[in-house]
Amino acid sequence: EVQEWKVHLMIKLFLTKCLLLPYDAGGQTVLIYDHSRRYPRAYVHRHKRREREPGFNAEGPSEMVYLLNKVDDLIVGRRTDAETSFTVSNVQLGIPVTDSTNGSTTFTPKKIYPIPPHGTADNHFSGEHVLDYAGKKGFGLTLTTRRDRIPARIKQFCHHLKEQMKGLALRRAKVMKYEQPIVATKEVEADLETGDKAYVKTHVSFQSTGCTNISGVNNLPSVSMYVTQKSRGR
Repeated sequence: EVQEWKVHLMIKLFLTKCLLLPYDAGGQTVLIYDHSRRYPRAYVHRHKRREREPGFNAEGPSEMVYLLNKVDDLIVGRRTDAETSFTVSNVQLGIPVTDSTNGSTTFTPKKIYPIPPHGTADNHFSGEHVLDYAGKKGFGLTLTTRRDRIPARIKQFCHHLKEQMKGLALRRAKVMKYEQPIVATKEVEADLETGDKAYVKTHVSFQSTGCTNISGVNNLPSVSMYVTQKSRGR
């Protein structure tokens, strides 16, 4: 049985949007990088012809799921080489095709991750269903979260509507985002029938009137308050 949300008083980018052209269709590419590495591990061009996973109709979440599946093929022990290999026509590769050569080339992605990696992304890719999808596969995610994607059952504790706040209440909310952030956690048990892994979802709200929220899965082993002095240039 899935436990309810527990509310307690009391984050570089694997995934990024790369704006290539100022056009709506076919001009953007989503890339996934390893930390401190320059070469991408996976990418997807943003267009409407790509089929989306059922239940992931929004642009960002569907791209996140597509890339998670691509990275899943790079994890040791997840799939065999035969399952992850793919074939590309030599014509597409620019290789001359003759009677003595094969008309296609087979590629097999190398397994590079011993365990499912942890990734970060902005709020365009966020959503509780994204966290569930990643958690079931054993991934870790840390995402900034839009105010309209806060889990419904805890939204009343984590977000203040600016239109309904005036005077002291508005000033108090601005102070509380620094002094009393809220951390909500939800534990989900493993499903032996489907093979889904157990995972823990987290949501950190700074009780702001804006979109200052951080959601994640398998990402925060502990949380503590800290204060640092801001210096010029940092």
